[in-house]
Amino acid sequence: MNERKQRILNKLAEEGDKTAEFFRHIPVEQLDTEIYSDGTVWTIRAIMYHILDSEVSFNPLFRNILAGGPGAPEDFDINTHNNARVGAMGDWDPAAFADSFLAARRQNIAAFADACDEDLDRVGRHPALGVTNLENMLKITFLHNRMHQKDIQQALADVVG
Repeated sequence: MNERKQRILNKLAEEGDKTAEFFRHIPVEQLDTEIYSDGTVWTIRAIMYHILDSEVSFNPLFRNILAGGPGAPEDFDINTHNNARVGAMGDWDPAAFADSFLAARRQNIAAFADACDEDLDRVGRHPALGVTNLENMLKITFLHNRMHQKDIQQALADVVG
């Protein structure tokens, strides 16, 4: 019973550990390496902040949809939101990233403690995916981090190469 839910939650935990470990191994002197520049410059430090901020923001979203709510507002603009949040990070210190990220990931997993497999079919609005079910939202949660990690690896390889 609840095998699908457990499989996805286990994957979230596993991928969360991988994300924390990935960022633990980036030297401090590389944190200001520019990764994206689509109007707003995103460094590794900014991406770390974004990943943590996203993880924290997912908790109320997941809980809202589990409770029958609509999810993100219909007029939510993900790019404007992300750029504003990263722009407001100030002198955020990434030293506690791994612990903070893993705590937020545990809270997101805990949001599904009383859920059943059928709850993963609940539909709501995800800030980036639009209207979709919770299963897809959970999957994109770890795929999102993987994408950023891949971009960082490529950028760092280009700097070295």
